[in-house]
Amino acid sequence: MRNFTSLLKLSLVAVLFISCSGDELTNADLYQEDVPQKISDYISSDSDYTMFNDAIAGSAIQDWLESQENITLFAPTNVAFENYLSQNGMSSINQIPQDELCQFIL
Repeated sequence: MRNFTSLLKLSLVAVLFISCSGDELTNADLYQEDVPQKISDYISSDSDYTMFNDAIAGSAIQDWLESQENITLFAPTNVAFENYLSQNGMSSINQIPQDELCQFIL
């Protein structure tokens, strides 16, 4: 039984060395997706952000986003909007008051 345990430990060590052979992905490998130049293009083309796109459509926020080039944006997904609407007894994004919507988005 002791030989089996030793063999098992040796096998696990061998597997670790083999699996870590330098084939790790780099950031460049992970981010090969073509991202549109403007964040507004990305938001309007991604189905996870349709409610966010609807929320900013025709607003000053949309104009501001279209003018930005190098920004990081934490945009709420449709799921986030649906949770917010549900928790606040609303059924549509149109029911969110404009000032509240601006705070939610920005």
